[in-house]
Amino acid sequence: MQTQKYDIGQRLRHMRKSRNLTLAQIEKLSMGKLRAISLGSYERGDRALSLGKLEEIAQFYQTPVEYLIAGHTTQHQIPNVLMIDIRQLRTLISCENHNLNPAIGLVSTFISGLIKARGDFNGEVLTLRKTDQFVLSLAIGCSDLEMVALLKDAKLLIEAK
Repeated sequence: MQTQKYDIGQRLRHMRKSRNLTLAQIEKLSMGKLRAISLGSYERGDRALSLGKLEEIAQFYQTPVEYLIAGHTTQHQIPNVLMIDIRQLRTLISCENHNLNPAIGLVSTFISGLIKARGDFNGEVLTLRKTDQFVLSLAIGCSDLEMVALLKDAKLLIEAK
């Protein structure tokens, strides 16, 4: 059990550091729901973590609870191409949404760069190829599964029928 607590703590620390966030910044961004002192204790494995709190942390990081517990997920494999709804992305960016995940700004910048590189200025949908997905997940600082979850949560993915 102690090893599992340590492993979960290491994944929590990795999630935070991959986003270049301090414990204090997480406390502020979560509006005090995730206290810096508690999160640091979870990361070190010094404090027991309830399932409810783990779900809260997973939601904050936009990652499956299963990943935090096991280090992997059994979710479906990511398709070779993802279709991005450009209209939805423009709507998200244009409205004054103070709760907008900062990663969506990176997604927008990346998508804008792809549109320019491909010369596809009239499209309402953009296809992200496997290499695009890899680069975008690196830019955001997350795994490909976390990136897909982020895109789904923001309703940016168009599901293939």
